[in-house]
Amino acid sequence: MTIQLTNPNDRMIAGTQWSDVFPPGIAVSVDEGIVSNTCGGDLVALPGDDGAVLTSGSIAPYSSCAVVVNTVGTNAFTVENHSGTVASANASDGLDATGSLTITSGTLLSAPVVTTAFTPVSVEEGGTSQLTISLTNGNDDDVRDVSFTDIYPVGLVNATNAILSECGGTVTAASQSGFMHLVGGTVPLHGGCTVVLNVVATRAGTFQNATGAIFSSNAATATPASYTLNVLSGVIKLAAPVVAAEFAPDTVSAGATTEFRVTLANPAANTAAITGVSMQVLYPNGNLTNAATGAVVENTCGGRLTAIPGGEALYLENGVIPEGGECAVAVRAVPLIAGALVASTGIVSSINADDGVASTAQLTMMPAALLSPPASTLAFDQSSIEVNAPAVMTVTLSNEDSQPITDMEFNAEYPIGIRNSDSGAILDNTCGGTATAQDFGTTLAFLGGAIAPHGSCTIAVRVIGTEPGNVLAQTGAIFSSNATTGGSALAQITVTSPVQPTPIVTCTPERQIYVVGDVIALDLATLFAPPAGDTLGFSVAGVPASLSLTGSVLGGTLNAADVPGSPYDSFLTAVAFPGNGQATLPLRFDVLAADDPLLHDGFDGAESACP
Repeated sequence: MTIQLTNPNDRMIAGTQWSDVFPPGIAVSVDEGIVSNTCGGDLVALPGDDGAVLTSGSIAPYSSCAVVVNTVGTNAFTVENHSGTVASANASDGLDATGSLTITSGTLLSAPVVTTAFTPVSVEEGGTSQLTISLTNGNDDDVRDVSFTDIYPVGLVNATNAILSECGGTVTAASQSGFMHLVGGTVPLHGGCTVVLNVVATRAGTFQNATGAIFSSNAATATPASYTLNVLSGVIKLAAPVVAAEFAPDTVSAGATTEFRVTLANPAANTAAITGVSMQVLYPNGNLTNAATGAVVENTCGGRLTAIPGGEALYLENGVIPEGGECAVAVRAVPLIAGALVASTGIVSSINADDGVASTAQLTMMPAALLSPPASTLAFDQSSIEVNAPAVMTVTLSNEDSQPITDMEFNAEYPIGIRNSDSGAILDNTCGGTATAQDFGTTLAFLGGAIAPHGSCTIAVRVIGTEPGNVLAQTGAIFSSNATTGGSALAQITVTSPVQPTPIVTCTPERQIYVVGDVIALDLATLFAPPAGDTLGFSVAGVPASLSLTGSVLGGTLNAADVPGSPYDSFLTAVAFPGNGQATLPLRFDVLAADDPLLHDGFDGAESACP
């Protein structure tokens, strides 16, 4: 079974928690329950249990995490599992997700038969009775990987004695705890086995104990069995202990530790010590944990005090409060979220005294002081580029503080005029984290980086000009987990249209004077030279009608119809390919009749010095 959580935000979602209670028909595998957990926090999925719980998880921005748990089908039908609402410390609740599983019949053995009994069936307060749980298998094969959890009714706890189990596996039944758990057991074919342990009655009343469902890897789930124990009020209980909880100090800064202390006092009216003292403190909403090292500070109550480093609870079992005195337990704790947190001891039970009323204590964590905002600059390696030409855009981030700035992020969206290069846009990143600039894209995204104290780092990306104009790029705001938000950095680059090389004019002809009957052959290739890498094409305008352009040569024989009333103002044009740059030369044509008086005035022939 996989439960995947996705964060669509640009901030981390912290304190993620959900509780998935499986429908009847599936359970956590007894071989390997938890496969993986990329959500962090604490994942609980005990072998054979009918559910899984995640607390204190987190989901990175724009990312997903997943929890994978092996499950076993226990009954043949289709079940629909619900993840339950997903809560967190800084986001709205996520909706319940569902998934269906079809469990086919024909492979499971018949469920084992379960019975349970107390011996004796009646005891006085503080007395001990033997609890026997029997499993019987009528199949032709062993029932394997048997597991179940028997949670006792309030008023019954485990005694301090050895546990007798014929079913193999592992039996957990800590002294003074209110449950027992079997995992990995085996019920032999055509036979049975028993689990036997002693329980202590801590109060008078009638208590019906149920084993809970019996799971296995190859048989149907067995129906729970129950039995009743009568506890007589033959023992006069002592007055309840006085419970007092406190944090010292009760106000701390982010990351600091505090001492959580619970003092248990035996009232003066009592004439004996209070024994078998048990207490369970569950910290609020996963927002407080035991210190990672040296969690237990003090325990003058004896018994066993459990405070797992980094855990979210502490347990006292089988403690003793001396007559006329008091005892205390203390642990070092670390708050995780700023604000007021309230911890409660819960009811304090014992073998020979009334239950102590729960005590609460409040702790306030002050918000961490943010570092100065990171300074940012944006620069291009050149002030101007042509369309389709590259430039290097560099973001520089600086930290003026003596502490590192962590979990940095920004998202630079480019204006019209530039884009990322076709491939390999990210050229350099000394800021750590992840810099993303997709090929042909128009954004630069950065996530998860850090800047060393009094240091700086850079991210360089290759961009391409796309449209002419003045392009003003910016980084957008610079976010982090421990500094004030930094402002957006700006930089301008000018994108220009490509320069088109023009043909080179090698000769400028002067006025041309011709007579009807002249044969013209003017090669325009002698007047222009192509730019490097280009070739030339030619065109003419305003020339006599009898002349035409073939290739680069303007040629033909002039006739009487070409004699105009005024000179021809002609234009000779060369176009460079593929650049399309062009150059034009003006040229005045005079076409005269053979008897034109101008021919006798010294204007005979062309006046051009060009070839």
